[in-house]
Amino acid sequence: MMKWIGSGAALILTIAPAFAQVPSERDSERMNPPSDKIQSPVDRPSSNSATLNGEDQEFIRKAAMINKIAMTEGQIAQHQGQSDKVRTFGDQMASDHARVGQALEQLAQTKGVPVPISPDRENGKEIDRLRSSHGDGFDRVFTTDAVKNDEAVVEMFRKASKSSDPDVALVARNSLPVLQSRLASARELKDGITK
Repeated sequence: MMKWIGSGAALILTIAPAFAQVPSERDSERMNPPSDKIQSPVDRPSSNSATLNGEDQEFIRKAAMINKIAMTEGQIAQHQGQSDKVRTFGDQMASDHARVGQALEQLAQTKGVPVPISPDRENGKEIDRLRSSHGDGFDRVFTTDAVKNDEAVVEMFRKASKSSDPDVALVARNSLPVLQSRLASARELKDGITK
């Protein structure tokens, strides 16, 4: 699925509208109860964006791209998954990454960090490979890659949760429970599919 090496030329995807409108705080709380809300810098005062180091900027760019890719992959699984469990997991995957992605987009906007609107060439090929898989083969490829990718994402967010920038650390720390839960679900699903 996703390979997180380098960043190539951007290709336009149709998922960008999902991030185009940020609801007001009142709308956001009504749509996402506080227990489900991932607090972001928009929810509280932010530090100066000029103090953001290169590592934190790279985390924001990379995490935003990975979330968009994961949303796309989840949507593909909803339609192409052979088993109901894979389709349900794909739906949850897309939903989880939409929530995390919203917090990342707000962080990027607050910090003035431009984020890719689509995957790089290498990740675009991985999405195409997933789209071309069908039946039981799709389920095996999807679940195997989901575990591998989720492990890398959790580690990336774990590292960012220790950032010296309080806003970056907050978003990463608050996203981790969602991502860790999804990783556990991906492992369980993969074990059931590959047996």
